[in-house]
Amino acid sequence: MYEQYLNYVRDYLTAHNGIKSENPEQTFRDRFEHTKRVIKWLDIISEGIEADREALYLAAVFHDIGYEDKDRKEHGKRGAAIFREFAKKEGFDEKLTDKVAYMIEQHSDKHLLGTDIPLELTLLMEADQMDEEGTMRVLWDCLVTGKLGAESYKDAYDRMMKFKSNMPNSMVTPRAREIWERKSRLYNEFLAQLESDLFINDDTNIYIKEGKI
Repeated sequence: MYEQYLNYVRDYLTAHNGIKSENPEQTFRDRFEHTKRVIKWLDIISEGIEADREALYLAAVFHDIGYEDKDRKEHGKRGAAIFREFAKKEGFDEKLTDKVAYMIEQHSDKHLLGTDIPLELTLLMEADQMDEEGTMRVLWDCLVTGKLGAESYKDAYDRMMKFKSNMPNSMVTPRAREIWERKSRLYNEFLAQLESDLFINDDTNIYIKEGKI
């Protein structure tokens, strides 16, 4: 059922130049591929949780449809309006439409995580934030550094050090918290290994500490 909705979102984003990031440093990001991964994350973190799955998955499919080439700051609000138009044409129940539109409009306000919001919005926010972290955060930092004209491996290391504090565990549901911790641990372990391989600080070099060299 969701395949036809995904096709609609893909075609809409394509027609409005909303699939690719407007940031010239992040042209490797694809919002439609992101949307598909968010749905996969929902499958994982919502397993065993009682929730309104119709509203949850509709909101996931449409959550980034509001991106377009002219003004991308209000994509949540614009996306909610686009979904309302679509839902009216499809004859969706009004209560369902209101619930999904609310989730689309609010999904970017991650400060709401952990507050008194509907469970479905919590799950959507978690799945949305889960993507492009951990290993993908490593790739993101490396790709951006390359596009900015990196002249050494240390340029990528410096960027990762700058942004590593941006991964606090704000997840709420148990599975999401567990996965986030794993992603954060992987990122920090990669940084520690990279620091050693670049011999940035011999006092903390893991090979020296372990007596390997």
